[in-house]
Amino acid sequence: MRFVQMSTVSIIALAIAASLGSHAIAQDVEETVTSRTSVALYEADFLTSYAPVTALDMVERVPGFSLSDGNTNRRGLGDRFGNILIDGARPANKSLDLQTVLQRIPVSQVVRIELIQEAIPEFDMRGHSRLVNVILREGTESSGSWDALLRLSPSGRIGPEINASYTSNMGPIEVTFGISAHTNGFVTRTRKVTFDENNELQEFQRDNDQRHLEWISANFSANWTIDDASNLLFDGRSSYWEWRPDHVGFVDDASGLPLRFEQNQLERIGESYSGSMTYNRDLTPQISIQTIALASSIAWDDGLTAYETYDPVLGFLGATIVASSTSGAETAFRQTLSFDPTDNHAFEFGAETAVNSHETRLALAYNDGTTIETIEIPVANTRVEET
Repeated sequence: MRFVQMSTVSIIALAIAASLGSHAIAQDVEETVTSRTSVALYEADFLTSYAPVTALDMVERVPGFSLSDGNTNRRGLGDRFGNILIDGARPANKSLDLQTVLQRIPVSQVVRIELIQEAIPEFDMRGHSRLVNVILREGTESSGSWDALLRLSPSGRIGPEINASYTSNMGPIEVTFGISAHTNGFVTRTRKVTFDENNELQEFQRDNDQRHLEWISANFSANWTIDDASNLLFDGRSSYWEWRPDHVGFVDDASGLPLRFEQNQLERIGESYSGSMTYNRDLTPQISIQTIALASSIAWDDGLTAYETYDPVLGFLGATIVASSTSGAETAFRQTLSFDPTDNHAFEFGAETAVNSHETRLALAYNDGTTIETIEIPVANTRVEET
């Protein structure tokens, strides 16, 4: 839930824009549609009534459009295509999501936004029913943007978030730096009732889970215009997070007397890295090539987590101790050749190779209050590789 952004003025502007209603929006949309009904144009002034800070804020306000990164969870690069274009070209691959790309563009750089509502020859839809094309100003100087907001969790806790980016031109190379950070926490409460085979109440359990997340991510891009026919784009991103859920459970018998008390605390520390390099070159006015290389990794460690059980009279009964960690990596290489013989026809030929791995490690032990005994697990450590 976003309810603070930059200043109180932004909140007031958003409230006024929302009060205009669907009639005013429909009227403005009708005025921005070009003579070609497949494309609707939204000038920057139309969307600034919502007090946006970045291009992401503007795109989220385009009527009838929902942002999609494509299928980035699948292995390889073949399904990475989202439904956003920047000056007619797709701006990102799996190393950077579209939200990050748009968040780094301040509204001062946006000339207009085009909503492409059906397939037309000059735009490659890649299976999407609609695309948004963000048109930027040419020859812009160094610029930056930032926004700060607060998020309210369903349990009533408030977590801050900040996003900042800076773009500068170094001759033929445009470089962009970005950073994002947020922290949040929430509480979940559950109630469980257990019955025996005769449908008689056995236990009543009350669970309380408090969860806290701290996350920070930095990203970098460099777009080098080599000449009029070619360019080289590098994207990189790294993230670090800490995830700490604490669980407490109270178990009573059918009469309401306490049976046992359960608790556990987990601290997960994780990090991820990704980088990609994309080379585009026009061989002729009709033939172009694109080369993409990607490398990424992710890992997290849950450390030692003790699932403890206590008796209201006897005290500590025992604890199961769990240690686990997970890691994964992907490298991919893709080469495509595009041939556009006419305005109404386009052909693309491509080949791709990818290597993926996923590894998990697990160890169990039991503490009876006197000794700690290791629990043997068949195939506790696994590694899966795919080429």
